[in-house]
Amino acid sequence: MSTLRSQKNLTFIYHDLPNWLMPLKKIVGTHLYYSIWQRTALGPARRQHIAGKFDCAHHITFGSWRQTTHLHKLGIPLLIGPIGGAEMATLALVRSLPVIAQISEGVRYLTNVIGLLNPALRRALRNATVFSKTVDTQRWLMRMGIKSEVSLEIGVDATTMTPKQRSTREGPLKLIFVGRLLGWKGVLLAIRAVAEARTAGTDVTLTVVGNGTLKAKCERLIAALDVENSVTMIGSRPQREVFALLASHDALLFPSMHDSSGNVVLEALGHGLPVICLDLGGPSMLVDPSVGVVVSTAAATESTVINGLSSAISRIASDRVLLEQLSETARQRALNLSWAAAVDRVYA
Repeated sequence: MSTLRSQKNLTFIYHDLPNWLMPLKKIVGTHLYYSIWQRTALGPARRQHIAGKFDCAHHITFGSWRQTTHLHKLGIPLLIGPIGGAEMATLALVRSLPVIAQISEGVRYLTNVIGLLNPALRRALRNATVFSKTVDTQRWLMRMGIKSEVSLEIGVDATTMTPKQRSTREGPLKLIFVGRLLGWKGVLLAIRAVAEARTAGTDVTLTVVGNGTLKAKCERLIAALDVENSVTMIGSRPQREVFALLASHDALLFPSMHDSSGNVVLEALGHGLPVICLDLGGPSMLVDPSVGVVVSTAAATESTVINGLSSAISRIASDRVLLEQLSETARQRALNLSWAAAVDRVYA
């Protein structure tokens, strides 16, 4: 164990399992390893508390509601969160995914249900002040009789981001998707929506930034829909390059199905990009009609959702004055969601 002091009254106490147990990460997986870590971290935390008398404890990571902590055993006030993970895709959208992705979604849902029965988790949550990332997780925790306050876990330093230049230029609406190429991230929905918008006569392009298991499927879909000239996949990029790409595009298309936060949404807003997203998870908490378009998934089929995304694209593409209005408001929204504000929401 070692201690590192910062210039802002922070003391970092490093703790991990003995070296001979480190291979467990590969054998049992990160989450089970982390559960063991949480149990062993209680001893060092208790010794530090005896020596320094903490006023409270705060369990921050993992940011999933399913991961328990034992810090309530210190006998001092405990904060947990913001935590998420109970956000769910609609059944219609799950069925639209490749089979492997559907199985993954099913396992995720089953894991959430099993989590409700975890007695150690119940004790920890009942002995803490809990913050949920989204309303979805807040409602899920109520099934355990746990009350929580909704608070975003993310923030942004918007002053370091370059707003996209005001432009009344002609030409296509330049959309960008940033994220892992996984089923629940909605990249297939994004490609289909752009294809449908183009079929309807909307001049629009899409840049897809990211890598993942659906890369080959995305490439096949682009070819099948005959949109090779308007949808470009460029793989993963360093953050600095992503920020430059955001600043050179008009809007973010991010139809994720259950992100509990959505950092890229906040980063896009910081660059002055309106956002088109679904009414699921964290992105829908950041986006409203003043900074973008939130597409409803209630009782909607896959084709209905794609049509909603396509209509949102066409609406923004056809009204450049609206685009600029959304852009200006988006930038201001990000400025109001700084990291300092995120901290204050919890500790105030």
